[in-house]
Amino acid sequence: MRIARAVTSAKPVAIDRLALALASALCCVLVSGWSVAPDGPHSLSTVTGIPSYPCHSWVHMSSPNVANDNNLLAAVATISASNAWAVGTSTNASNVTQTLIEHWDGHAWTIVSSPSPSGSANSQLTAVAASSPTDVWAVGSYYPSSSSYSQTLILHYNGTAWSVVPSPDRTSTNNALEGVVITGSAAWAVGYTTVDIAQSAQTLAEEWNGTSWSIVSTPNPTIKNGLRGVTATSAGTVWAVGYQVNASGVTETLIEQWSGTAWTVAPSPNTINAAASSLVAVMSVSDSDVWAVGSSVYTTYPGAHDLPLIEQWNGSSWIIVSGQPVPNNFADLLGVTGAPGMPIVAVGEDVYRANAWDQSTALTEMWTSTQNSWINMAPSPGAFSNLLYGVSADGQRDVFAVGVAWSNSTSSQTLIDQYVPAMC
Repeated sequence: MRIARAVTSAKPVAIDRLALALASALCCVLVSGWSVAPDGPHSLSTVTGIPSYPCHSWVHMSSPNVANDNNLLAAVATISASNAWAVGTSTNASNVTQTLIEHWDGHAWTIVSSPSPSGSANSQLTAVAASSPTDVWAVGSYYPSSSSYSQTLILHYNGTAWSVVPSPDRTSTNNALEGVVITGSAAWAVGYTTVDIAQSAQTLAEEWNGTSWSIVSTPNPTIKNGLRGVTATSAGTVWAVGYQVNASGVTETLIEQWSGTAWTVAPSPNTINAAASSLVAVMSVSDSDVWAVGSSVYTTYPGAHDLPLIEQWNGSSWIIVSGQPVPNNFADLLGVTGAPGMPIVAVGEDVYRANAWDQSTALTEMWTSTQNSWINMAPSPGAFSNLLYGVSADGQRDVFAVGVAWSNSTSSQTLIDQYVPAMC
Protein backbone atom coordinates (compact mmCIF):
# COMPACT_ATOMS: atom_id res chain seq x y z
CA MET A 1 0.00 0.00 0.00
CA ARG A 2 1.66 3.18 -1.15
CA ILE A 3 0.20 5.41 1.53
CA ALA A 4 2.04 3.50 4.23
CA ARG A 5 5.31 5.13 3.26
CA ALA A 6 3.78 8.57 3.63
CA VAL A 7 2.69 8.11 7.24
CA THR A 8 5.21 5.80 8.85
CA SER A 9 7.67 6.88 11.53
CA ALA A 10 10.60 9.11 10.73
CA LYS A 11 13.12 6.36 11.34
CA PRO A 12 15.12 5.86 8.13
CA VAL A 13 14.08 2.81 6.14
CA ALA A 14 16.13 1.36 3.31
CA ILE A 15 14.12 1.04 0.09
CA ASP A 16 14.99 -1.81 -2.26
CA ARG A 17 15.17 -0.79 -5.92
CA LEU A 18 14.94 -3.48 -8.59
CA ALA A 19 16.83 -3.24 -11.83
CA LEU A 20 15.22 -1.58 -14.85
CA ALA A 21 16.83 0.95 -17.14
CA LEU A 22 15.07 4.22 -17.76
CA ALA A 23 15.13 6.41 -20.81
CA SER A 24 13.78 9.91 -20.28
CA ALA A 25 13.48 12.92 -22.54
CA LEU A 26 12.85 16.56 -21.78
CA CYS A 27 9.81 18.30 -23.20
CA CYS A 28 8.75 21.90 -23.49
CA VAL A 29 5.60 23.02 -21.78
CA LEU A 30 3.79 26.27 -22.36
CA VAL A 31 2.49 27.62 -19.06
CA SER A 32 0.03 30.44 -19.49
CA GLY A 33 0.81 33.63 -17.66
CA TRP A 34 4.28 32.68 -16.38
CA SER A 35 7.14 34.41 -18.14
CA VAL A 36 10.63 33.52 -16.99
CA ALA A 37 13.59 35.78 -17.61
CA PRO A 38 17.07 34.54 -18.51
CA ASP A 39 19.02 33.27 -15.52
CA GLY A 40 22.68 33.35 -14.60
CA PRO A 41 25.22 30.52 -14.84
CA HIS A 42 23.73 27.21 -13.69
CA SER A 43 25.28 23.83 -13.04
CA LEU A 44 23.03 21.91 -15.43
CA SER A 45 23.70 18.48 -16.83
CA THR A 46 20.99 18.31 -19.47
CA VAL A 47 20.13 21.45 -21.40
CA THR A 48 20.44 25.17 -20.92
CA GLY A 49 17.44 27.32 -21.60
CA ILE A 50 17.08 29.60 -24.58
CA PRO A 51 15.67 32.86 -23.22
CA SER A 52 13.03 34.72 -25.28
CA TYR A 53 11.10 31.48 -25.88
CA PRO A 54 7.82 31.20 -23.93
CA CYS A 55 8.53 27.57 -23.01
CA HIS A 56 10.09 25.98 -19.98
CA SER A 57 11.57 22.65 -19.08
CA TRP A 58 12.74 20.67 -16.09
CA VAL A 59 16.49 20.08 -16.16
CA HIS A 60 18.69 17.93 -13.96
CA MET A 61 21.25 19.79 -11.85
CA SER A 62 24.55 18.41 -10.62
CA SER A 63 24.44 17.89 -6.85
CA PRO A 64 27.07 16.49 -4.46
CA ASN A 65 26.87 13.34 -2.37
CA VAL A 66 28.64 12.06 0.72
CA ALA A 67 31.15 9.53 -0.58
CA ASN A 68 30.27 5.83 -0.24
CA ASP A 69 26.93 6.66 1.36
CA ASN A 70 23.31 6.52 0.30
CA ASN A 71 22.06 10.08 -0.04
CA LEU A 72 18.66 11.73 -0.39
CA LEU A 73 17.20 15.22 -0.18
CA ALA A 74 13.81 15.59 1.49
CA ALA A 75 13.08 19.31 1.20
CA VAL A 76 14.24 22.58 -0.35
CA ALA A 77 13.77 26.29 0.45
CA THR A 78 14.45 28.99 -2.15
CA ILE A 79 15.41 32.50 -1.09
CA SER A 80 16.54 33.87 -4.45
CA ALA A 81 18.11 32.86 -7.75
CA SER A 82 21.47 32.61 -6.00
CA ASN A 83 20.45 31.33 -2.58
CA ALA A 84 18.66 28.06 -1.85
CA TRP A 85 18.95 25.33 0.76
CA ALA A 86 18.22 21.59 0.51
CA VAL A 87 18.19 19.15 3.43
CA GLY A 88 18.05 15.42 3.83
CA THR A 89 20.06 12.42 4.96
CA SER A 90 23.13 10.37 4.15
CA THR A 91 23.34 6.74 5.27
CA ASN A 92 26.61 4.82 5.34
CA ALA A 93 27.32 1.11 4.88
CA SER A 94 26.73 0.52 8.61
CA ASN A 95 23.21 1.98 8.23
CA VAL A 96 24.11 5.02 10.32
CA THR A 97 22.30 8.13 9.14
CA GLN A 98 23.48 11.71 9.44
CA THR A 99 22.01 15.05 8.48
CA LEU A 100 22.78 16.34 4.98
CA ILE A 101 22.56 20.02 4.00
CA GLU A 102 23.36 21.47 0.57
CA HIS A 103 23.47 25.11 -0.58
CA TRP A 104 22.95 26.74 -4.00
CA ASP A 105 24.92 29.94 -4.61
CA GLY A 106 23.71 30.59 -8.14
CA HIS A 107 26.50 28.55 -9.72
CA ALA A 108 26.74 25.20 -7.94
CA TRP A 109 25.32 23.07 -5.14
CA THR A 110 27.77 22.32 -2.33
CA ILE A 111 27.57 20.33 0.90
CA VAL A 112 27.56 22.53 4.00
CA SER A 113 28.62 21.24 7.40
CA SER A 114 25.58 20.33 9.52
CA PRO A 115 25.70 19.45 13.21
CA SER A 116 24.04 16.56 15.01
CA PRO A 117 23.11 16.47 18.70
CA SER A 118 25.90 15.32 20.96
CA GLY A 119 25.85 11.58 21.43
CA SER A 120 23.33 10.91 18.68
CA ALA A 121 23.51 7.62 16.82
CA ASN A 122 21.31 8.56 13.84
CA SER A 123 19.86 11.84 12.64
CA GLN A 124 17.90 13.09 9.65
CA LEU A 125 16.34 16.29 8.29
CA THR A 126 12.91 16.26 6.66
CA ALA A 127 11.95 19.92 6.14
CA VAL A 128 13.49 23.38 5.70
CA ALA A 129 12.17 26.95 5.59
CA ALA A 130 13.92 30.26 4.92
CA SER A 131 12.81 33.87 5.36
CA SER A 132 16.15 35.55 4.59
CA PRO A 133 19.82 34.71 4.09
CA THR A 134 20.28 34.90 7.87
CA ASP A 135 17.14 33.05 9.01
CA VAL A 136 16.82 29.42 7.90
CA TRP A 137 15.29 26.58 9.93
CA ALA A 138 15.58 22.83 9.31
CA VAL A 139 13.76 20.12 11.28
CA GLY A 140 13.76 16.37 11.60
CA SER A 141 14.61 13.79 14.25
CA TYR A 142 17.52 11.94 15.81
CA TYR A 143 18.16 8.81 17.86
CA PRO A 144 20.26 9.09 21.00
CA SER A 145 22.80 6.30 21.20
CA SER A 146 21.18 5.05 24.41
CA SER A 147 17.61 4.92 23.06
CA SER A 148 15.61 3.17 20.36
CA TYR A 149 13.18 6.11 20.20
CA SER A 150 13.54 9.27 18.17
CA GLN A 151 13.62 12.84 19.48
CA THR A 152 12.89 16.11 17.71
CA LEU A 153 15.75 17.83 15.93
CA ILE A 154 15.84 21.53 14.98
CA LEU A 155 18.74 23.35 13.30
CA HIS A 156 19.10 27.07 12.59
CA TYR A 157 21.31 28.97 10.13
CA ASN A 158 22.18 32.54 11.11
CA GLY A 159 24.00 33.54 7.93
CA THR A 160 27.30 32.07 9.07
CA ALA A 161 26.82 28.55 10.40
CA TRP A 162 24.23 25.92 11.30
CA SER A 163 23.65 25.10 14.97
CA VAL A 164 21.40 22.77 16.97
CA VAL A 165 18.59 24.63 18.77
CA PRO A 166 17.04 22.87 21.78
CA SER A 167 13.54 21.52 21.06
CA PRO A 168 11.09 19.81 23.41
CA ASP A 169 9.71 16.27 23.19
CA ARG A 170 6.22 15.35 24.33
CA THR A 171 6.77 11.72 25.35
CA SER A 172 9.54 9.28 26.19
CA THR A 173 8.78 7.32 23.01
CA ASN A 174 9.11 8.55 19.41
CA ASN A 175 9.03 12.27 18.58
CA ALA A 176 9.67 13.64 15.09
CA LEU A 177 9.19 16.88 13.14
CA GLU A 178 8.26 16.73 9.44
CA GLY A 179 7.28 20.28 8.47
CA VAL A 180 8.43 23.82 9.27
CA VAL A 181 7.36 27.35 8.30
CA ILE A 182 8.49 30.85 9.24
CA THR A 183 5.86 33.51 9.84
CA GLY A 184 7.16 36.94 10.80
CA SER A 185 9.37 36.65 13.87
CA ALA A 186 7.83 33.29 14.77
CA ALA A 187 8.14 29.81 13.31
CA TRP A 188 6.14 26.59 13.52
CA ALA A 189 7.27 22.97 13.27
CA VAL A 190 4.86 20.03 13.10
CA GLY A 191 5.10 16.27 13.23
CA TYR A 192 4.00 13.48 15.50
CA THR A 193 4.71 11.74 18.79
CA THR A 194 3.93 8.19 19.85
CA VAL A 195 2.17 7.81 23.16
CA ASP A 196 2.77 4.12 23.90
CA ILE A 197 4.81 1.12 22.82
CA ALA A 198 2.03 0.24 20.35
CA GLN A 199 3.11 3.34 18.39
CA SER A 200 -0.26 5.12 18.62
CA ALA A 201 0.66 8.46 17.08
CA GLN A 202 -0.55 11.90 18.11
CA THR A 203 -0.09 15.28 16.44
CA LEU A 204 2.80 17.48 17.52
CA ALA A 205 3.24 21.22 16.96
CA GLU A 206 6.02 23.44 18.28
CA GLU A 207 6.32 27.24 18.09
CA TRP A 208 9.40 29.47 18.05
CA ASN A 209 8.67 32.74 19.85
CA GLY A 210 11.98 34.40 19.02
CA THR A 211 13.71 32.93 22.06
CA SER A 212 12.83 29.27 22.43
CA TRP A 213 10.72 26.40 21.04
CA SER A 214 7.72 25.19 23.00
CA ILE A 215 4.98 22.61 22.43
CA VAL A 216 1.52 24.00 21.62
CA SER A 217 -1.52 21.79 22.19
CA THR A 218 -3.05 20.31 19.01
CA PRO A 219 -6.26 18.29 18.62
CA ASN A 220 -6.29 14.56 17.91
CA PRO A 221 -9.56 13.32 16.40
CA THR A 222 -8.58 9.64 16.76
CA ILE A 223 -5.97 7.51 18.53
CA LYS A 224 -3.65 7.63 15.50
CA ASN A 225 -2.90 11.05 14.01
CA GLY A 226 0.09 12.83 12.53
CA LEU A 227 1.03 16.11 10.86
CA ARG A 228 3.28 16.10 7.79
CA GLY A 229 3.38 19.68 6.45
CA VAL A 230 2.72 23.25 7.56
CA THR A 231 2.31 26.65 5.90
CA ALA A 232 1.35 30.20 6.90
CA THR A 233 -0.62 32.87 5.07
CA SER A 234 0.27 36.53 4.87
CA ALA A 235 -2.61 37.22 7.26
CA GLY A 236 -1.02 35.00 9.90
CA THR A 237 -3.21 31.92 9.61
CA VAL A 238 -1.22 28.68 9.95
CA TRP A 239 -2.38 25.45 8.30
CA ALA A 240 -1.03 21.96 9.05
CA VAL A 241 -1.91 18.78 7.14
CA GLY A 242 -1.48 15.08 7.69
CA TYR A 243 -3.54 12.00 8.43
CA GLN A 244 -5.86 10.38 10.95
CA VAL A 245 -6.94 6.75 11.32
CA ASN A 246 -10.65 6.35 12.05
CA ALA A 247 -12.35 3.76 14.24
CA SER A 248 -12.56 1.35 11.30
CA GLY A 249 -8.83 1.55 10.73
CA VAL A 250 -9.13 3.66 7.57
CA THR A 251 -6.59 6.43 7.03
CA GLU A 252 -8.19 9.80 6.23
CA THR A 253 -7.00 13.33 5.63
CA LEU A 254 -6.38 15.65 8.58
CA ILE A 255 -6.15 19.45 8.35
CA GLU A 256 -5.67 21.71 11.35
CA GLN A 257 -5.75 25.51 11.57
CA TRP A 258 -4.07 27.94 13.96
CA SER A 259 -6.22 31.02 14.42
CA GLY A 260 -3.78 32.90 16.63
CA THR A 261 -5.02 31.46 19.90
CA ALA A 262 -5.61 27.75 19.36
CA TRP A 263 -5.35 24.85 16.92
CA THR A 264 -8.64 23.42 15.64
CA VAL A 265 -9.54 20.65 13.19
CA ALA A 266 -10.83 21.93 9.84
CA PRO A 267 -13.20 19.70 7.84
CA SER A 268 -11.26 18.12 4.96
CA PRO A 269 -12.63 15.95 2.16
CA ASN A 270 -11.57 12.42 1.28
CA THR A 271 -11.70 10.90 -2.18
CA ILE A 272 -14.93 8.99 -2.83
CA ASN A 273 -14.41 5.20 -3.01
CA ALA A 274 -10.81 5.49 -1.80
CA ALA A 275 -9.68 2.96 0.78
CA ALA A 276 -7.32 5.50 2.37
CA SER A 277 -6.28 9.13 1.92
CA SER A 278 -3.45 11.21 3.36
CA LEU A 279 -1.99 14.70 2.93
CA VAL A 280 1.76 15.21 2.95
CA ALA A 281 2.50 18.84 2.02
CA VAL A 282 0.77 22.24 2.05
CA MET A 283 1.53 25.74 0.78
CA SER A 284 -0.16 29.13 0.80
CA VAL A 285 -0.59 31.59 -2.07
CA SER A 286 -2.89 33.87 -0.09
CA ASP A 287 -5.27 33.72 2.86
CA SER A 288 -8.00 32.42 0.55
CA ASP A 289 -5.82 30.23 -1.67
CA VAL A 290 -4.04 27.33 0.08
CA TRP A 291 -3.06 24.01 -1.52
CA ALA A 292 -2.39 20.58 -0.03
CA VAL A 293 -1.25 17.39 -1.77
CA GLY A 294 -0.91 13.72 -0.97
CA SER A 295 -2.43 10.50 -2.27
CA SER A 296 -5.45 8.21 -2.13
CA VAL A 297 -5.33 4.42 -2.18
CA TYR A 298 -7.89 2.40 -4.11
CA THR A 299 -8.56 -1.32 -3.88
CA THR A 300 -11.21 -1.58 -6.59
CA TYR A 301 -10.88 -2.34 -10.30
CA PRO A 302 -8.42 -2.27 -12.03
CA GLY A 303 -6.76 -3.41 -8.82
CA ALA A 304 -4.96 -1.79 -5.94
CA HIS A 305 -3.46 1.51 -6.94
CA ASP A 306 -2.65 5.04 -5.73
CA LEU A 307 -3.68 8.33 -7.27
CA PRO A 308 -2.53 11.84 -6.35
CA LEU A 309 -4.79 13.82 -4.04
CA ILE A 310 -5.00 17.62 -4.43
CA GLU A 311 -7.04 19.84 -2.12
CA GLN A 312 -7.56 23.62 -2.11
CA TRP A 313 -8.76 26.08 0.53
CA ASN A 314 -10.84 28.67 -1.32
CA GLY A 315 -11.42 30.97 1.62
CA SER A 316 -14.45 29.16 2.98
CA SER A 317 -13.85 25.41 2.67
CA TRP A 318 -11.43 22.74 1.53
CA ILE A 319 -12.32 21.11 -1.80
CA ILE A 320 -10.77 18.35 -3.90
CA VAL A 321 -9.24 19.59 -7.15
CA SER A 322 -9.24 17.12 -10.02
CA GLY A 323 -6.00 16.37 -11.80
CA GLN A 324 -5.37 14.76 -15.15
CA PRO A 325 -4.85 10.97 -15.37
CA VAL A 326 -1.38 9.82 -14.38
CA PRO A 327 0.63 7.58 -16.70
CA ASN A 328 0.58 4.54 -14.39
CA ASN A 329 -1.54 3.01 -11.64
CA PHE A 330 0.60 4.23 -8.74
CA ALA A 331 1.45 7.89 -8.20
CA ASP A 332 1.93 10.08 -5.15
CA LEU A 333 2.41 13.81 -4.67
CA LEU A 334 4.90 14.60 -1.92
CA GLY A 335 5.61 18.32 -2.26
CA VAL A 336 3.88 21.51 -3.44
CA THR A 337 4.87 25.14 -3.99
CA GLY A 338 3.64 28.31 -5.66
CA ALA A 339 3.41 32.09 -5.36
CA PRO A 340 1.15 34.90 -6.62
CA GLY A 341 1.36 35.05 -10.42
CA MET A 342 2.95 31.59 -10.68
CA PRO A 343 1.43 28.18 -11.33
CA ILE A 344 1.05 25.70 -8.49
CA VAL A 345 3.82 23.10 -8.83
CA ALA A 346 3.48 19.68 -7.21
CA VAL A 347 6.08 16.90 -7.30
CA GLY A 348 6.26 13.26 -6.38
CA GLU A 349 6.65 9.91 -8.07
CA ASP A 350 5.01 7.85 -10.78
CA VAL A 351 5.52 4.11 -10.47
CA TYR A 352 6.04 2.65 -13.90
CA ARG A 353 6.16 -1.06 -13.14
CA ALA A 354 2.93 -2.55 -11.83
CA ASN A 355 4.51 -5.50 -10.00
CA ALA A 356 7.30 -3.51 -8.38
CA TRP A 357 5.80 -0.52 -6.60
CA ASP A 358 9.18 0.94 -5.65
CA GLN A 359 10.33 1.50 -9.24
CA SER A 360 9.33 5.06 -10.01
CA THR A 361 10.19 8.07 -12.11
CA ALA A 362 10.01 11.71 -11.03
CA LEU A 363 6.54 13.20 -11.46
CA THR A 364 5.54 16.86 -11.68
CA GLU A 365 2.18 18.55 -12.01
CA MET A 366 1.37 22.20 -12.72
CA TRP A 367 -1.88 24.05 -12.23
CA THR A 368 -2.97 27.51 -13.34
CA SER A 369 -6.38 29.11 -13.71
CA THR A 370 -6.35 28.07 -17.37
CA GLN A 371 -4.42 24.80 -17.29
CA ASN A 372 -4.36 21.73 -15.09
CA SER A 373 -2.20 19.02 -16.56
CA TRP A 374 0.29 16.33 -15.66
CA ILE A 375 3.84 16.87 -16.87
CA ASN A 376 5.65 13.60 -16.36
CA MET A 377 8.96 14.84 -17.69
CA ALA A 378 11.21 15.77 -14.78
CA PRO A 379 14.68 14.35 -15.39
CA SER A 380 15.17 10.91 -13.86
CA PRO A 381 18.91 10.20 -13.85
CA GLY A 382 18.72 7.10 -11.66
CA ALA A 383 18.77 3.94 -13.75
CA PHE A 384 16.40 2.10 -11.40
CA SER A 385 14.19 4.59 -9.63
CA ASN A 386 13.66 8.31 -8.99
CA LEU A 387 11.30 10.39 -6.90
CA LEU A 388 10.92 14.00 -5.81
CA TYR A 389 10.17 14.73 -2.16
CA GLY A 390 10.10 18.53 -2.07
CA VAL A 391 9.78 21.64 -4.25
CA SER A 392 10.22 25.37 -3.66
CA ALA A 393 9.71 28.59 -5.63
CA ASP A 394 11.06 32.01 -4.69
CA GLY A 395 8.09 33.89 -6.13
CA GLN A 396 10.05 35.24 -9.08
CA ARG A 397 11.37 32.73 -11.58
CA ASP A 398 13.23 29.97 -9.79
CA VAL A 399 11.76 26.57 -8.91
CA PHE A 400 13.87 23.78 -7.42
CA ALA A 401 12.71 20.21 -6.76
CA VAL A 402 14.71 17.69 -4.72
CA GLY A 403 14.62 13.97 -4.05
CA VAL A 404 16.55 10.79 -4.63
CA ALA A 405 17.84 8.81 -7.61
CA TRP A 406 18.66 5.11 -7.32
CA SER A 407 21.41 3.88 -9.64
CA ASN A 408 20.96 0.27 -8.53
CA SER A 409 19.10 -1.72 -5.89
CA THR A 410 21.27 -0.47 -3.01
CA SER A 411 22.87 2.81 -4.07
CA SER A 412 21.12 6.20 -4.02
CA GLN A 413 22.23 9.75 -4.73
CA THR A 414 20.76 13.20 -4.34
CA LEU A 415 18.41 14.43 -7.06
CA ILE A 416 17.87 18.13 -7.83
CA ASP A 417 15.83 19.41 -10.77
CA GLN A 418 15.16 23.01 -11.81
CA TYR A 419 12.45 24.55 -13.96
CA VAL A 420 14.08 26.90 -16.48
CA PRO A 421 13.47 28.51 -19.89
CA ALA A 422 13.85 26.13 -22.83
CA MET A 423 13.63 26.23 -26.62
CA CYS A 424 10.47 24.71 -28.12
